Amino acid sequence: MLAWRLSKRCFSSTLEHVSPARSVFILNSTDPWFNLSFEDWLFRNAPNNSPKLLLYRCRPSNPWAEVNFPALKSDERNIEYVRRRSGGGTVYHDFGNTNFSIHTSRLKFNRDRTSQLVRRAVESLGIRNVTVNERNDVCAGDKKVSGSAYKIISHRAYHHGTMLLSTDLSSLGNILRVPEKVSLPGVDIPSEIQGKIQISNSIASVRSPVVNLRVCQGGENVSHETFCEAVIREFGEEYKEELGSATEVDPVYVDEHTALSRDTDSFIRKGIEELKTWDWMYGQTPQFTFTYQDNNGDIELHLKRGVVVESKKVFK
Repeated sequence: MLAWRLSKRCFSSTLEHVSPARSVFILNSTDPWFNLSFEDWLFRNAPNNSPKLLLYRCRPSNPWAEVNFPALKSDERNIEYVRRRSGGGTVYHDFGNTNFSIHTSRLKFNRDRTSQLVRRAVESLGIRNVTVNERNDVCAGDKKVSGSAYKIISHRAYHHGTMLLSTDLSSLGNILRVPEKVSLPGVDIPSEIQGKIQISNSIASVRSPVVNLRVCQGGENVSHETFCEAVIREFGEEYKEELGSATEVDPVYVDEHTALSRDTDSFIRKGIEELKTWDWMYGQTPQFTFTYQDNNGDIELHLKRGVVVESKKVFK
């Protein structure tokens, strides 16, 4: 068994250690743009046959259909909207929510294998009745504690997901509960116009009842640190043949101020810039129809890549 403890083994963050040859990374950064860009750097630069694990938290996929933007803007914690690279449904992040990202070669990638790894990690914390459902969500009892998304390219693949430890579920519900009529921030129409969205050729997020691990039986003492320890331990066991030794699961700690090589720093900076562009945040969404009413009837707007390409008036 690969023996390892978060509190006993810790590499400092140096140029030598921040290399895609390392196996486990913990991001001390809570900046969502940095974290997602670092994840993409690791994904695209790691050796083909080498499994990787990334763990991080972020501060507080059609965005208009899945995010309650008025609630997002009115929340006193200044919650930000960031579109992740894997697609998938919309997720909510705060400091009670830990993110995991497991990377393998495309040839060896198996969704059930990575989901079961996370399930065992949760079980090892003392949580009872932990299962993986047909969508590869991790559940405690009949409620979801972790959702997942995936990305696959020519030679690599990853499974990343969220784990609800002690997140603010009321805020989560507010922001992800979209009203029947919405406005379209980011689209060139008056902000006061509200209407209904009909999505074509895409799969909407599956809404599921959720629960925090902290309120599950046996989970009273679960924390970000203990969850990270558990996932790293199971990662080491699951991929011990590829990893070879216990030192391979010693984590490297990284944040926005870590010294990075010129190429790595450039990749991450470009990634951050891209994630903040209008085209990435809104312009790569599926086609959809937005219908609103004026004094004479319904107005239908057909949008493609976030831009109105056709409008039609339906008289009463």
